[in-house]
Amino acid sequence: MTFEQRDQGHRHLLFAPAAWPDAGFSLFDAGSRQHEALRPFGGGRNSTWLYRRSEGPDWVLRHYARGGLVGKLVRGRYTWLGLERTRAWRELRLLGWMREQALPVPRPIAAHVIRLGAVYEQHLLTERIGHNAEPLQAVLQTRPMGDAEWTALGQCLRRFHDAGVHHADLNTGNVLLDDQGRFHLLDFDRGQRATGHDFVPKVLARFLRSLHKQRDRLPGFHFTDADWPRLLDGHGR
Repeated sequence: MTFEQRDQGHRHLLFAPAAWPDAGFSLFDAGSRQHEALRPFGGGRNSTWLYRRSEGPDWVLRHYARGGLVGKLVRGRYTWLGLERTRAWRELRLLGWMREQALPVPRPIAAHVIRLGAVYEQHLLTERIGHNAEPLQAVLQTRPMGDAEWTALGQCLRRFHDAGVHHADLNTGNVLLDDQGRFHLLDFDRGQRATGHDFVPKVLARFLRSLHKQRDRLPGFHFTDADWPRLLDGHGR
């Protein structure tokens, strides 16, 4: 995908002109008409808003935030190491590349970075995946998935791994299932293109831990030990 950059003092915008030809900073400005149209959306530690558009698919705006002990001290700020090394810049470019490979990820719209001396804050703007897509966690709280669905999820993950995409934080919150039965992956802020496939067992193990964690935490969570082999069948590992 082709991206263009605009700068405004200590603020920087990288955007896809094909998706947002009149890109500007006002969407990120508190008090602007566009910003006031944002509505809270989704969950997780990153603050996420839905931007409803009069024409075309809605957009999702995500403000990056740290987790853990560091997040309690500097929740939304990261050490400045250069614009190309910001998480938002890297995730936008990675999403663009993955879209070119026909991988099921959100369409990237823009990355916004604000430099504040030795630190920075950042946002990512993407296209919403359908109106009825749900995180895997929400799906499994509602109903069990059939063998064919678990196999399809394994096949989806295999496509990313064959392309050398390492999702560093794969869990039940960043896998989406749409109303057509298709799976999508989100949140590649620490993702990268890897050489080789040594990372794959660790990614799958992390995902399995996420499923176990939700099963232990949520009464009636529809995941059994018999489901995992179906996913591995689809993955082919």
